[in-house]
Amino acid sequence: MLLAKARERGGTERVWMKSAIAERELGNTDEERTLLDEGLKRFPSFFKLWLMFGQLEERLGYMEKATEVYDSGLKHCSSCVTLWLLLAKLEEKINGLGKAQAVLTMARKKNPQSPELWLAAVRAESRHVYEKEADILMAKE
Repeated sequence: MLLAKARERGGTERVWMKSAIAERELGNTDEERTLLDEGLKRFPSFFKLWLMFGQLEERLGYMEKATEVYDSGLKHCSSCVTLWLLLAKLEEKINGLGKAQAVLTMARKKNPQSPELWLAAVRAESRHVYEKEADILMAKE
């Protein structure tokens, strides 16, 4: 009730995030989705809501929808490394290494100073036993 009242009185993005977390903990996925959707309409540049929404879709098994959510989130928050990493991981799971490589390459272009993105690319290559490509990536950074 407190969170609902806070949202009604012009709550911040954190209030919307905490409300969605409360619904997740209670197992109310429909209400969680509604809160995340409404929160993103109000605060489209708050990356944590995008992360939570994508993770909700993944948790429910809607992988294509999760991909769309992460893509939309990156249009608003292209500097969010965590969003890039989650999208790359999901693409690797769904479509294999090729798509994940493309996502990680784009992520590194937009965030060239992020060691996490370089490390993710090296690990992806290593997971698929492309040691030569992993070594080339390590030499670049």
